[in-house]
Amino acid sequence: MGLADIDHPLLGAFVHLPDKEGAIFTGRVSLQTQPWLREHVVHGTIVLPGVAFVDLLLFAARSLECGGIEELVHHEFLAISESGARDLQVKIDTADASGRRPVAVHSRPARSPQSAEWTRHATGFLAPTTPQSAVDLGVWPPVGATSVDVDKFYRAFLNTGYQYGPMFQGFEAGWTLGDDIYAEIALPNDVDPENYGIHPALMDSALHPLMLWHDSDYVRLPFSWNGVFLHSNGGSRRLRVRLTRPTEGVVSLLVADDAGMPLMTIESLALRSVTPDQLATARAATGATDSLYVIEWSSLTARAAQAVSPRYAVLGDPPTASVLQRFGFSAEDHAELSTVDTVSTIIFPVLPPSSESDMITAAHTTAAQVLETLQQFVAAEHLVDRPLIVLTQRAVATTVDDIVDPAAAVAWGLVRSAQSENPGRFVLIDHDDSPESWYALTTALASEEPQLTLRRGRIAAPRLQQHTSTPQLVPIDPSGTVLITGGTGTLGQLLARHLVLNHQVRHLHLISRRGPNAAGAANLLAELTAFGASVTITAGDVRDRSFLEGVLTTISDDHPLTAVFHTAGLLHDAMLPGLTRQHMREVLEPKIDAAWHLHQLTREHDLRSFVMYSSAAGTIGTPGQANYAAANSFLDALAHYRRTQGLPAHSFAWGLWGTDEGMGAALTAADLARLGRRGIVPMEPTHAMNLLDAALASSHALVIPAQLQLPGTATEAGQLPTLMRGLIRSAGRRAKLQPQADSDFLHRQLAGRSNVERQQILLDLVLRRAAASLGHGNPETLDPEAGFLHMGMDSLIAVELRNVLSRDLGCPLPATTLFDYPTPLKLASYLEGRLAPAEIDSSLPFSGELDLLEDSLAAMRPDLRESLSDRLRQLLATLDATTASDHAAHNITESLTEATDAEMFDFIDNELGLRSDGK
Repeated sequence: MGLADIDHPLLGAFVHLPDKEGAIFTGRVSLQTQPWLREHVVHGTIVLPGVAFVDLLLFAARSLECGGIEELVHHEFLAISESGARDLQVKIDTADASGRRPVAVHSRPARSPQSAEWTRHATGFLAPTTPQSAVDLGVWPPVGATSVDVDKFYRAFLNTGYQYGPMFQGFEAGWTLGDDIYAEIALPNDVDPENYGIHPALMDSALHPLMLWHDSDYVRLPFSWNGVFLHSNGGSRRLRVRLTRPTEGVVSLLVADDAGMPLMTIESLALRSVTPDQLATARAATGATDSLYVIEWSSLTARAAQAVSPRYAVLGDPPTASVLQRFGFSAEDHAELSTVDTVSTIIFPVLPPSSESDMITAAHTTAAQVLETLQQFVAAEHLVDRPLIVLTQRAVATTVDDIVDPAAAVAWGLVRSAQSENPGRFVLIDHDDSPESWYALTTALASEEPQLTLRRGRIAAPRLQQHTSTPQLVPIDPSGTVLITGGTGTLGQLLARHLVLNHQVRHLHLISRRGPNAAGAANLLAELTAFGASVTITAGDVRDRSFLEGVLTTISDDHPLTAVFHTAGLLHDAMLPGLTRQHMREVLEPKIDAAWHLHQLTREHDLRSFVMYSSAAGTIGTPGQANYAAANSFLDALAHYRRTQGLPAHSFAWGLWGTDEGMGAALTAADLARLGRRGIVPMEPTHAMNLLDAALASSHALVIPAQLQLPGTATEAGQLPTLMRGLIRSAGRRAKLQPQADSDFLHRQLAGRSNVERQQILLDLVLRRAAASLGHGNPETLDPEAGFLHMGMDSLIAVELRNVLSRDLGCPLPATTLFDYPTPLKLASYLEGRLAPAEIDSSLPFSGELDLLEDSLAAMRPDLRESLSDRLRQLLATLDATTASDHAAHNITESLTEATDAEMFDFIDNELGLRSDGK
């Protein structure tokens, strides 16, 4: 039998295996297809209920004419992430001598490669037959039973780690009779029972009353089942349940419909206590890594370097110029950019005055020097067509063994932001000072990658990759004290609640500038205290080492410091030309100074976690945030720095938070659309906290939790930061070539047109791009003579528009273009002047298409490649024939122009086949 469709909410198809080897059922589970799962949350983790596994196997048993479940044992929890899906596989083997059929349930992330591993969640045996149930629950409620206060029960139940929604609070009435429990269970009126044997929410609620037997603060979930049989199927909205305890630790259930007729019997069910760490590990392993990324350094194939100038202009560092000369390169040192010519390759060496005793000063000095040089370079009009090569040493780690300098790392964050504002103007190269790397410099520059590392001549570029490492135990100690900087801010409050509710942390020390007087601090304190946590909130300046030192001395030895979360931060956005040293210092200090102080002050503490809240601004690069990116790059490097010293450390480079308060709350719809075009979209706080646990369990020092929106085409991929293009299959080189393809298309449009026609085409282009940048659906709503500022265009949008137009034209536009030509009409006129007719007419038609075709050859199937080869040979033959005909026609025209009358008549007779005698 082939693949067959089946009617079950969690399963989609099944197939009988060859040679009677058994059967496989497949399905998919996600919050999109099973939204009721959002209400089944345990210790902050959305988990597929154990009763859902029971329902799956009972359905499989009926499909294969088996009786029910003889035995079922749970192994790994199946956690569900906010936006991910998991493929299910239920494999049932052939029957043994007694008629039992072994069964196993596995899952893995949806759309995984074939080689991806499956997680085993449950194993057991299907029984060959179904026994008859001789007992019913027709007498209801049972005579002599004592009623249970269900409201009181759920108040205690939901305070232990079960965070269930209304669907999973179906225990409506209960009674006790001797040691037995009787319960009435119901689904909410608006819930469809669907095609389950018994809806998982209804059946899960049927297990809740057994917690009346357990006076414990621990969550208990099903571990093993024996003798589970379904006697009647489908559609029940209300249940009657009898729960008994045949032996200590074992429960038996009789489940009936609302008339008392048997639906299901469970011979025995054993529970297990579940800790927050177990659920967090499950979440990290299976549920929350779909939005978790790491940076991998991909080796690049060497390319020819003829296009790179062999002459180097080194800015302000004679030793680097001498090194280049020693390795055979032509290099001169220049004290100022004004003395650099327009043909040299310009190198700016970043050499921080770094030492551990004065790391903070080194970081601030490096940031100021790099900012000044970048601003001077952008303002140098004679260098508008030249890139600046920013050369660093030990600024980034490519392996776990690399030694990094956090002070040098600020240059990478700062330049990454500058690259996003000025595409093509800056190149970052970090090297190890080895001879092989100096020799490879020219080859590296020929790669056209904006960010590179050189390690013993190996050239590598950074690429985001989805996190796939095996999770470790989440390093949170509930008995210790957790210190949170920025603890009363939006993110600090979210974190504090998460640690108390989901990690059972009972001792918190929150510090912030306003402390107890911060907005929401009093409510937070009351809320966490009600959950049993001891919370201290202190006002102070995290930049002040003595203040932090004083805070640490107040932490009791009975509950020593075991974790530090540094979430403090400050924004002061400005485009690169308008960024001042004051702006830089204001943003660097709360991040860099505080992190370094905490690093030094806690070295002797027995920490399990040292977590710094960084930002994707430092890894991906965002316009207008060069200072913020620089500060966060320091944190990323510090995490690796600590790891090399044997100290715990994580840096979480968060993406965009979808919160109503905090740093991102002021973003407009246009801002969100602009970030969306760069692949960054907001993430819900609940999802972010799931990502936090997954990141805590990661072995990587730097983890990027971010909700990314990846385009499906190479054209759209061309707008993504280069770092993200590795996430799109086969889009890397095509996306890189897209600017040339775009400019080729525009040049073909303009070729042969009059000045008026060219200006109209360019005006339409400007209006179309401006409307997209502003978030307008229709460019016709924009007035060509209105100012860009009056349209609502700020500096960030203006930079984006300039960059898009630069790509369209195939040449860089000055940073002040939109300010010098402040209306669409004036800008279009300027662009028309930039594109000389000779340049337009000389562009090779279809060159972009040919580049894209060439790029796709490697991935093309052999049969298609052979067909394409035949077609191209035919096209080439036609082209050759046409070219030969053109040459012949040209020669004929030339000959006829100079021919005598007699020669003209001979040509007519001989070449056109006509003779004067008419034959």
